[in-house]
Amino acid sequence: MAEADSAAKKADGSESKGGGMMPVLMGSLVSGGLLLGGVFYLMEKQSKEMKAALEEVKNPAKAAAASVSATAAAGEVSFYDLDEFLVNLSNPGGGRYLRATLSLRYHNSAGKELIKASQPKVRDVIIESLTSHTAQDLMTREGKAKLKDELLAQLSHVIPDAGIDGVFLQSFTLQ
Repeated sequence: MAEADSAAKKADGSESKGGGMMPVLMGSLVSGGLLLGGVFYLMEKQSKEMKAALEEVKNPAKAAAASVSATAAAGEVSFYDLDEFLVNLSNPGGGRYLRATLSLRYHNSAGKELIKASQPKVRDVIIESLTSHTAQDLMTREGKAKLKDELLAQLSHVIPDAGIDGVFLQSFTLQ
């Protein structure tokens, strides 16, 4: 009779030796799933931050425009007008030149003095950049936008403390 009771208990699972392992396995699986989900969430968040940083490096003008909106609200944005540039372009055969006047937007209270003190460097960077282009490069809107982005990146490198965040064309004549 004892054998029949033992067989009945085993059939309904109430006296099974491995019965305590199932909750441990389920708990491990759930914990592992939560851990993997957390890892994927953090990786995705870091990926978005990396994409934003990469976009800032690729397009400094766009990144600067985002930072300007905050400083513009505070009323701290100013402009520095540069003297006219007259340069020969790098067209094959020569004979093409550019006459341009630029303004630099800065958001640092010391920006004007820093730009003024660095005037020779600023003009050199701009002249080097302008003379490296052809008239064909600069005729389109995209060409001008690329030039402004290039100048912004170079000027931000030359005088980083000035807070230059925009380059604007005041006059632009190709001949």
